Amino acid sequence: MRVHYDTRLFRILDANLNRAAEGLRVIEDFLRFYKDAPAQAKKIRTLRHRIRDGIKKIPGGYGYLINARDAASDPCRTTSPQVKHDAQSMLVSNFRRSQEAIRVIEESLTSLSTEYSAYFAALRFELYQLEKDIITSTAGNLNKKSIPQAPFIYVIGSVGDFTSNRCKALMSLVEGGARVIQLREKNAADVELLSVAKRMASVAWKSGAVFILNDRVDLALMSGADGVHLGESDLPLSEVKKIAGGSLLIGVSTHSYQGALRAADEGPDYISAGPVFRSPTKPELTPIGLKALRRICAKVKIPVVAIGGINETNIVQVFEAGASGAAMISAIKNTADAERYLKKILRKVAGRTHQCAPKKRFNLNK
Repeated sequence: MRVHYDTRLFRILDANLNRAAEGLRVIEDFLRFYKDAPAQAKKIRTLRHRIRDGIKKIPGGYGYLINARDAASDPCRTTSPQVKHDAQSMLVSNFRRSQEAIRVIEESLTSLSTEYSAYFAALRFELYQLEKDIITSTAGNLNKKSIPQAPFIYVIGSVGDFTSNRCKALMSLVEGGARVIQLREKNAADVELLSVAKRMASVAWKSGAVFILNDRVDLALMSGADGVHLGESDLPLSEVKKIAGGSLLIGVSTHSYQGALRAADEGPDYISAGPVFRSPTKPELTPIGLKALRRICAKVKIPVVAIGGINETNIVQVFEAGASGAAMISAIKNTADAERYLKKILRKVAGRTHQCAPKKRFNLNK
């Protein structure tokens, strides 16, 4: 078949073949490395290869396409990329990018052959279905954070801690090495609690820390928190999972070996176990001790956050017992320089906490 070589047409085809394949490669690597979904990644990879194979169906093939390419004079080569604030927007935008590119290829080929055009039309509709399957299967947890790598420090504070002059001191803990911050408050009005939670969610987003709201799954969702922590008398985990729809980390408090095993079997993302030592925050609770903590950590398959009376004198023992994280409340509040205190603690567990420190600082006033 003799084809009139129109440089402009083949330049359009070349640009959009590259655009479609690049968009699919982003999706493929996201599914492969970020979501650990090899089966879905394979489907995208197969489609990407079929698009590349489609070059053979274009008259003139790769030679015509490469001769038409002129990337140096492309007016869009310096266009700034659109900012994508979360995983879902990144995934969706690359599906759109690939679908639109294939549509351009399909339309451009109609002047050459309806057979060639139909080949890419079929790929486009196949991609529409793949998008639906992948988005629906990952909906709700695309942006769900993970529990930090062990060992990590888990700081708990109240509304007063995060609205008074102590706010910056507590936030400096993130810079010092705390990877999880929980807002725990029983007495604040919902409006105030939501306002503080939104600020904390913003700080966590900027710093890379995980922000957990205690008890209130509704406010956790509204504020943009990364997770919710449930006490033994709060809503059942099964009901919270239905409400959260897979978008939140969920932790559960436990106060005994058997309680920890029961809670872990229900499928939270992590459990807290304690008090390990006598706690000034909850003096009415009997400490479970290091022996029980060690048994719990050896038995359950999810991260365990030790809580209760933990300070610089005993934190090494907590991690040696197998805890993934150590929660601190009173020890942090009672220090004049929270960031320095935390760094001192982290030095005590050097070699196990070297991964906890964040890589960048952030401005709390933004």
